Amino acid sequence: MVIHHAAWFDFLLRLRQSAPVREAVRLISVSQPSAGAFLNAVPKYACFRVPTPLMRIAVQRRLGLPVSEVATACGRRSRHGLLFDDLGDVAQNDGCEGHAHRHFLVLEAIVDALRRVLGSGGVEKEPSNYRRYADHRPDMCTEWDGFRMWDLKMLDSIGSAPGESLAQRAAAVAFGATAPRARALVRGREERGVPGRAFNPLTGAGYVSPKKGDYDRPIKAGLLAEELLVEVWGGLGESTDGLIRKAAEQRANRLTHAEFEREATWATRKFVPFVMQRISVAVQIAAATEIRQALGRGMGPDSA
Repeated sequence: MVIHHAAWFDFLLRLRQSAPVREAVRLISVSQPSAGAFLNAVPKYACFRVPTPLMRIAVQRRLGLPVSEVATACGRRSRHGLLFDDLGDVAQNDGCEGHAHRHFLVLEAIVDALRRVLGSGGVEKEPSNYRRYADHRPDMCTEWDGFRMWDLKMLDSIGSAPGESLAQRAAAVAFGATAPRARALVRGREERGVPGRAFNPLTGAGYVSPKKGDYDRPIKAGLLAEELLVEVWGGLGESTDGLIRKAAEQRANRLTHAEFEREATWATRKFVPFVMQRISVAVQIAAATEIRQALGRGMGPDSA
């Protein structure tokens, strides 16, 4: 493992010296735990299957290769007038229908994973009575170690037009561009530093403007709200990954007899790989579908 990690780090250093910063960001993003779990999925059951057109996009994006379907766009532009790039960044972030579809698929997979441990009573998806305690509808609420609200944020560490500050963060540390954004959207951000001094993401020095999060009211009332961060590259943020693994501990990382006999494959003999592969497949289907929709293509093989 040490040798493997050293080789990975050497490759990252060489990328930084001779390739666009985007490649360092991509390498870090796809190297997160479980980010490539979909590649281990055995397509015995529907929940482990990625349609061929979508798998092609997912693998091309993961390897940093041009997305072959972008070639069919031939000079077309996104909904905000951006020219589609060969690597699929614009299509991923400026699609024709927003991000609602990719959000839905991934949330379903996460809720399903947790309900297998906590039951339907312990996990509520998109509660309807949320206005009693919040101004923003949570994607999920759990009654595990107390009441807690969760908001899913499926973000891209690269974006359609990556700026220098994004590149500095994301090319240096995992979730460097997405974790601060997700945290600010959900929990807000406190003001710090002196106005007029530009913020340096590498040192943390400079001025940071205040931002009110979507869950400002319940947090001030003493309730707990957290972000469920998932990157389009497949990586799960610290709270998301931690929540899944905490659930696995309640099961001693074991599958039930029914899961083992009727739902699992030979590649999913424990609870963690079982649910992580299902979530990973949902992430890749959602992200690749968004790209195809932006390019004016469907998802089925008849439109491949």
